[in-house]
Amino acid sequence: MAIYSHSRLGTFETCPKQYWYGYVERPDIERTDSVEAFLGSRAHDTLEEVYRRRMDGQALSKDDVLALYEQYWDAKWHDGIHIVSQTYSAEDYREVGREC
Repeated sequence: MAIYSHSRLGTFETCPKQYWYGYVERPDIERTDSVEAFLGSRAHDTLEEVYRRRMDGQALSKDDVLALYEQYWDAKWHDGIHIVSQTYSAEDYREVGREC
């Protein structure tokens, strides 16, 4: 039996055609990684690790959390990440992640 996530069902309710192209008949489209999605993923990676360690009884300092964020950023960054804005650089987005 297939398992359907909340987001998958929501996509179908919003637009069955979007669901079709997203989950059934996926067109061969070049996909790019946006810097915004990259930043969000690194923040998520960091918080997931913070909570995993907390569940193991280890509390991290702010400096430890920032070091984790930097490690995830450096490990996953690649030149294919797309930055639309002419105003902001990758380092600007990295700083936003640090502030968050």
